[in-house]
Amino acid sequence: MEVKQRKIFGHGKQEETLAKTITSGKIFPVWIFYGKDGIGKESIAVKFAKCLLIDKFTAQQGLDLDDDHLIHSQVDHRIHPDFFMLDMPSISVDTLRSSMNKIRMTPTVARRRVVIISNAEALNKNACNALLKILEEPPRDAIFILLCSNLGPIPITLLSRAYKLQFHPLDETILEMILRLHEVEDPHVLAKISEGSVGTALRIHDLNGTKLYRDILRILPSDYLSANEFLASVIENQSDESFFVLKKLIIQALKTYIDHITGINEEEIFETIHVNSISNEIEKVNSIISLLNEGEILQLDKNAMIAEAFELFFERSRYESGY
Repeated sequence: MEVKQRKIFGHGKQEETLAKTITSGKIFPVWIFYGKDGIGKESIAVKFAKCLLIDKFTAQQGLDLDDDHLIHSQVDHRIHPDFFMLDMPSISVDTLRSSMNKIRMTPTVARRRVVIISNAEALNKNACNALLKILEEPPRDAIFILLCSNLGPIPITLLSRAYKLQFHPLDETILEMILRLHEVEDPHVLAKISEGSVGTALRIHDLNGTKLYRDILRILPSDYLSANEFLASVIENQSDESFFVLKKLIIQALKTYIDHITGINEEEIFETIHVNSISNEIEKVNSIISLLNEGEILQLDKNAMIAEAFELFFERSRYESGY
């Protein structure tokens, strides 16, 4: 899918911080960009790298360089000898060590060498030790940028050496604007259900997720037997990728359900539901969301996990007892 824009939206403050850092000349050697996946951290990191590798930079430019400074021919990690892009955990520890040895060398073309390590939370003990070995005394002309979704898995020995820059989920309005530039169908619905992540929105779109989301909304006011029939047709032969989307959509549909019964959502899609206790429903939905999230982390059987979620929602035991 061709994208008609190069500018990154929604992270103006972060870009301003990075631009001012470059012009100050006092650039911290280790950075950690953290925040939800698919919101633009890597794109900002690459823009930051471009600016670090050119000879002249002014804060007025921001991180949006003009066409003379595009990375396609000058700062592409496949071409530029001073730019390294490492993706964990797809590279081996030996590859990481080899890259660290190259980074110790004097820059070849630019004033600095820049290293971007994506999925840094996937660094295992050996990889982390290899990285820490060079960060104990980082080369004077090297800048390291680590990307992760959250700081929890990052060792404190690494956190203590880094300047941490948080990236927040995109505002729904901004996300919808970006999705319109991608010329996707249902950009408004996609923006609503993607939790501020362009990456998540595009994955949902590629798997026809907006239709599935509407289908899930339709069966929630139903009964357990109807929902179970729908469930069986949906989860048959689910791949890991489609399950990720299905789980997201079920969670978003449950949140929409809570919005409705608490009077936030004006849609009448749940008009047939009779709720005795809103607090009980909220507690039940929160339990289901926890079940789905924890089940994915523990790699439980996906079909059984979603079946149990629907059973909890419709309170199957009570339904079958005729209460």
